[in-house]
Amino acid sequence: MVLAATALFALAGYAWQGQPELSGQPSTATAEVALNAERLIELRRQFFDGVTGPSRSVSLADGFTRRGRFEEAAGFLNNALSTNPNDIEAWVALGLVMIAQAGGELTPAADYAFEQARSRFPQHPGPPFFIGLNRLQSRDLAAARDMFAASLERAPESAEYRENLKQQIAALDQATEARPGMIERP
Repeated sequence: MVLAATALFALAGYAWQGQPELSGQPSTATAEVALNAERLIELRRQFFDGVTGPSRSVSLADGFTRRGRFEEAAGFLNNALSTNPNDIEAWVALGLVMIAQAGGELTPAADYAFEQARSRFPQHPGPPFFIGLNRLQSRDLAAARDMFAASLERAPESAEYRENLKQQIAALDQATEARPGMIERP
């Protein structure tokens, strides 16, 4: 619960004030990607716990993702999806692996994976949430807010993450009030 709020708040802050055009130190960036990959795996599990357990391939991919071995993780997930193209968690996990592999940048491949999950399971709250995170990363705050709202709308009333979603939507609203024009699409 705290993890989700922290991750979303950090991403919102980065989208608001971050400067991705500035160079960083590769060793620090690599460590951050691994840490963020772990956080995103835990966050992903919040959306799927109680619904399904991860498939064996998703679990194996998570292990490789945690060690920064994204190509192998993607291979396990692609194998899972070739066997079961309706494995929603595998689609979301694949999107997250693609982002981790790109050093935290949204890629067309990641976007495709999230859209596959959303189109196959339009009522599940997970895909719009992760699409929203990616829109936040790309500084499209209006789309991020729309996706978080869609995720909240689909979330079961008993879901622990509902309150975090409400807080993140409020934080985006507050950030845009503080900096008018910020919610406009790029």
